[in-house]
Parts: sequence; structure tokens; C-alpha cells
Amino acid sequence: MSEILLKIMVIWSLAVITPGPNFILTMSLATAGQKKKAFLAILGIIIATLFWFLACFIGMHQVFLNYPIFYLCIQLLGGFYLLYLGLKNIFGQQKGQMQYDEVENKTKNIFLQGFTINITNPKTLIFITSIFAGINISHFNYIFIVLVLLSVVMISGIWYSFVVILLSQARFIQLYSQYVHSINKIVGLIFSLFGLNILISILP
Repeated sequence: MSEILLKIMVIWSLAVITPGPNFILTMSLATAGQKKKAFLAILGIIIATLFWFLACFIGMHQVFLNYPIFYLCIQLLGGFYLLYLGLKNIFGQQKGQMQYDEVENKTKNIFLQGFTINITNPKTLIFITSIFAGINISHFNYIFIVLVLLSVVMISGIWYSFVVILLSQARFIQLYSQYVHSINKIVGLIFSLFGLNILISILP
């Protein structure tokens, strides 16, 4: 059991540090000096991750394997949502502020943004599904499940918190303020490319 837990931790560590939409959102909030909102986004990301892990523990990964249409829906939602965020950042800039949501001042929207980006992120689902593909979950008790969930929270929390603490330092914020429009458009372009890549991958 300990070997399987170690395997899950290693795979998830690789998944978390791989640059993707979660990292881009966290990075852009941190460099904009919005540390509190960055941590709220991290909380949303972690809650979405826990949802997918719990879903796989109850066998939902088999649903995606047996009924690909459900996975296709996740891909479509994730692709279009990232494309929407990207285009909004590129064309919707006002006074140098990131256009994360319609009402950015409401912190709950940042939490929902982090949750939505991760819950519709096919990469998250692919990594988690690959973890459980060769594991017979029925053989494990509740203690093992709790250990896995705690490990996932710890790994995700430590990594994204490190990103926020590092990039929210004064020199990074000053750099951001100097190039805010260019950085926002680059972030928007990256979001758009992630979304397009997901949508293109759906094509036969």
C-alpha cells in the first residue's frame, strides 16, 4: 500500500509542477500583487482536485473510460472556458487590470475561477485517471483514501503557495506594473492556446 501511495504522490507532483492553466492563473494573480486572491484561487484549484480524486475513488474514472462522451463534454467545457478567458484578457483590458471575471472585486469569483479552471481541465482528469487505471480501488480502506487526499492537498498547496510567495515579492510586482499590458496579453494568449489545443485535440 505504501508503494502505491508513493506512486500517486510522485505522479501528482509531476502533474502539479507541469505548467498549465492553474499555474498561469496563480502566477498572474501573484505578479499583479493580489496575494489574497491568488490563495483563494489555489483553494478553488485544490477543491476541484479533491473532487476528481473522490470521484475516481467511487469509480467515476470507469465511467469516462466506458462512456467517452462524458470526457468529451469536459474537454469542450475546458477548451471553450480557457479560450474565453484568454480572449477576455487580450481584448478586454481596462486600466491595466486583469479581466478574470465580470466582477473581479468579489473574491468569491476568484475562488470559483480557480475551481472552474481545474474542474474543466482535461490534464487534471488525465493524470488522475492514469493514476487509478491500474489500481483496484476496492482493496483499499478509508485510511488509505484519507492519506491520498491529504497528500494531494499537501503537494498542491505547497507548490502553488511557493509560486505565490515567490512571485508576489516587490521586484516581481514592480516588473509587472511596468509591463502590465504586455504581460496581460501574453497570459491571455497562453490561456487561448491552451483552450485551442484542447479543442483541436478533440478533432478526429
